[in-house]
Amino acid sequence: MKILVSGASGFIGQYVLKALGAQGIETVALCRTMPAQVSPGIIWLIQDFGSAISPENILKISECDRMIHLAWTGLPNYGCVDHIMDNVLPQYHFIQQILSMGIRDITITGTCLEYGMRAGAIHADDPVDPQIPYAIAKDALHRLLRFETRKTPFRLKWVRLFYMYGAGQAASSLYTQLMEAIHNGRSEFRMSGGEQVRDFMSVEAVAEYLIDVSISESERKIFHCCSGHGTRVIDFVENLITQYHSKIKPERGYYPYPEYEPMNFYGVPTVINEN
Repeated sequence: MKILVSGASGFIGQYVLKALGAQGIETVALCRTMPAQVSPGIIWLIQDFGSAISPENILKISECDRMIHLAWTGLPNYGCVDHIMDNVLPQYHFIQQILSMGIRDITITGTCLEYGMRAGAIHADDPVDPQIPYAIAKDALHRLLRFETRKTPFRLKWVRLFYMYGAGQAASSLYTQLMEAIHNGRSEFRMSGGEQVRDFMSVEAVAEYLIDVSISESERKIFHCCSGHGTRVIDFVENLITQYHSKIKPERGYYPYPEYEPMNFYGVPTVINEN
């Protein structure tokens, strides 16, 4: 088995590559620019996802059995309309090129934000109602690719991610900001009220789940990558403060609650091989 990973130099991609290496799975890594540090034993290909795939890359990609597609532009600004303009059609045309090379098993990351303001426990078969450009773009791509399966039959596995965290995450993320504040010895950590309930999962666990989905022969179409447990943001923050033996105090209410998220929601995990 050989797996193609797009967006391989990104936050999730780096963890997916590490986990694939630990499992001894051959990997071809596709990204826009070569990272400063590369893992041994991985074939790296440079490719602009908005352009035709180069002949030399076609040769290497054609050797792969399946793909984990992580590439996306515009993050972490979820509200920018460029998510729609810069991703939907370029991503769709990129996947069409991948299909033309014979790959018929493609795992792609979606987002829990596709459900819009739906609150409480969310199931993978619940209707979507995206409210912001990032979620609208993901949903649009998903619908286009479902249409594509009618023309070119292939196994499309759409994995909706919930709230992941880990080293290397965007500087604006809650986790990264808290870790920076702790390591810099700050006395206070500015945050929202913290009463909102979210479904948190480590990026290491996310990477393992994506690989499990990719290598499975499941006929499921939509997967939830989540813990299945709702955790208040303030509890998540205080648990990390305790874990790192810090004396920092949360300054609750400094930031307003996001308008595009319900106060309380979490995912119901998908059992991969249960049809």
